[in-house]
Amino acid sequence: MLINQFHDILPGTSIEEVYIDSDAEYATLFSTLDSANGPLHASANAALKPARGELRLVNTLSHARDGMVRLPGAKAGALSVGGTAVALQELVSADGSRVPAAPVASLPSLGWTSAALGEAVKAPKSSLSVSKSKLENSLVKVSFDAKGEITSVIDKASGRELIKAGETANRLVAYEDKPLNWDAWDIDSYFHEQAWPLADGKVKIEVVETGPWRAAVRIERSYQASKFVQVVSLEEGSRLVEFDTWADWQERQTVIKALFPFDLNVAEIRSEIQFGHVKRATHRNTSWDRARFEASMHRWVDVSEYDFGAALINDCKYGYDAVESMVRITLVRGATAPYAEADKGEHRLRYGLFVHAGVSDLEQVHLTAERFNNPVAVIGDTSVSGSAEAQSFSFAAIDNDCVTIETVKQAEDGKGLILRIFEHANRRVSTTVSFGPKIKSVSRVNLMEEGNEPVALEGNAVKLDLRPFEITTLRVIPA
Repeated sequence: MLINQFHDILPGTSIEEVYIDSDAEYATLFSTLDSANGPLHASANAALKPARGELRLVNTLSHARDGMVRLPGAKAGALSVGGTAVALQELVSADGSRVPAAPVASLPSLGWTSAALGEAVKAPKSSLSVSKSKLENSLVKVSFDAKGEITSVIDKASGRELIKAGETANRLVAYEDKPLNWDAWDIDSYFHEQAWPLADGKVKIEVVETGPWRAAVRIERSYQASKFVQVVSLEEGSRLVEFDTWADWQERQTVIKALFPFDLNVAEIRSEIQFGHVKRATHRNTSWDRARFEASMHRWVDVSEYDFGAALINDCKYGYDAVESMVRITLVRGATAPYAEADKGEHRLRYGLFVHAGVSDLEQVHLTAERFNNPVAVIGDTSVSGSAEAQSFSFAAIDNDCVTIETVKQAEDGKGLILRIFEHANRRVSTTVSFGPKIKSVSRVNLMEEGNEPVALEGNAVKLDLRPFEITTLRVIPA
């Protein structure tokens, strides 16, 4: 995997032979990981093997979480967790696949809970409402025009409109992409001078999910020889509008961006980097500002006033540009050199629009992006119904939403476990790390796992004070 993350392979700037090899290597990697005999399932079964008819729902994140759990192959009608059964709903993906799913609540951090599939139960009344022109739940209302572009996003708690009046969001636009040099490497500043909105072509819109847990609209577009399908969805109780996207991409020297014009008064945006985020200006006052017409993010870019804002969250697309309150995320390109057929074919990607309370709750953007990129893992046979004793386990938990346990690993010298923890919202915070297993000792070490500064155990937990964006590394010795 790491070889194929090399900087000339990952961005599409290598020759054809490189991608023939990397495609084959990725296919082997993914099939091995998906295999019931592969290392993922082998280690999971060794640690928490379920009995026949039981499942283990695994949360790899350091905060408890709610959300939908996908159960491929499930033939039953309900999922039971902790003795409470909830109805399954079939979710539709942009690539045409379908999978049963159900909501779960309070999955323990860095741990798991037991579950089982069983007979169908009646679904409760839902606040979801959907048609070709709207998606709505108890928190957010999204309106579409006849071309499938978003004309309005209302945050019901504040009553605020997110989208600039007279404009549309999730507007897919094709731009001419002919850089002066280095075709696969560069997007030049004049790319926006030639543009073709995909909404000018034919569009097909249909409702594909009506609840009870998620509502969704499918939008199909064509651009020249290419085709784009999006399933735009909203879950019950969620502020995240998801855009699941499938594309058959055939164009050359063209870039597709998704435009989001926000009704927000901002002069800067925030975008995630490793262990934090950076701010960048949205104006073009200086030559430095003008040179940042295309910038990078990891999992999110945020546009916020103090008490209201929005974040664009992604699972694999890291380029964007921001001008004033307009953000455009880059979805796909068609470079011709050094590989003339680069990126032709099928693409699958997801991004989301997260409505939140602005800079004042920026930590929720990070948590939402973590969950978006790390679905709940299901261990066990989903084709079998059964029952499960109520069991759960959490290795460690954080009590502050601004703090993340980013890494849990064996120490390089074999002495205990290493936890790498950081503050991600640019605040000074105090937090308690509570452990599930009995712990003998905890000490601070540096990033090279050197040093031994004892940290006092209080019960089976430690308290930490962290500066903004501080990274701290703990060596944990189990009892």
